[in-house]
Amino acid sequence: PGSVQELLDFGLHGYALSRYAGLWVGMKCVTDVCDQAGTVEVSPSAVVPVTPELEIAGRPFRPTFDARLIAPYSLEMEATLQSSRLLAARSYAAANGLNRIVARGDADRIGIVAAGKTWYDLRQALRDLGLNGDSLRRAGIRLLKLGMLYPLEP
Repeated sequence: PGSVQELLDFGLHGYALSRYAGLWVGMKCVTDVCDQAGTVEVSPSAVVPVTPELEIAGRPFRPTFDARLIAPYSLEMEATLQSSRLLAARSYAAANGLNRIVARGDADRIGIVAAGKTWYDLRQALRDLGLNGDSLRRAGIRLLKLGMLYPLEP
């Protein structure tokens, strides 16, 4: 998260994603975000997670859990981590627009990817250079803002 609002929003998405995919979710919070104050929208409708329908091997995906996190009990959960659980996480990110292209043009030559506080620093640097809105498109610069770094959706 790069702002107090994103800390709240991504936190809610983190809980929903964890339940949907059966994964542990973490957030990296930097000092610049944690030590700031701001106004945030706190409402039941502020973040409404979308849980996409996902089929694995012809069956609806439902994560299974076992509190015994040692072998041999954990082997099935570990096997599904690299296949169905990470696929579910990518599907969740796509359905909820966690990663999105913010600026795009027809003749883009340069792509810049950033997340969190770095995203806001990048946008400020581009504004300082006079690159904002239409001037970004004319310069051929595409911007991708990441909300979920891993697993990265295609």
